[in-house]
Amino acid sequence: MGKEKIASVLFACSAAVLLLGAILYNFTPVVAPFVFSVGVLGIIVARVLTAYSGNDFRMKRFYWILYVGTMMYIVTAYFMFMHNQNWVIALLISAVIELIVSLRMPKQAKHSKQSK
Repeated sequence: MGKEKIASVLFACSAAVLLLGAILYNFTPVVAPFVFSVGVLGIIVARVLTAYSGNDFRMKRFYWILYVGTMMYIVTAYFMFMHNQNWVIALLISAVIELIVSLRMPKQAKHSKQSK
């Protein structure tokens, strides 16, 4: 199995654990930050495995935006551990970043390949 496939599976599993941690916070706020943090750790590893090494400036910018979104996951976990309700806002910001980049990045990648 290639590195991209492993990162894709890891990201999907980590996103599921992340979602589980966010839902679990309503029922057990003591355990949920730990579950959420495991998901965040998996997403960080997936991001490291899929680091962009090309020369296209726009693709590099998209990856940097994804890294900011990943940092927001870390902020969300911190807020969860502190039992601060702002974790919801931080998670929403991160989710919006993920959504926007995931919609724009494939189009830019296709455009980059056509330019070469």
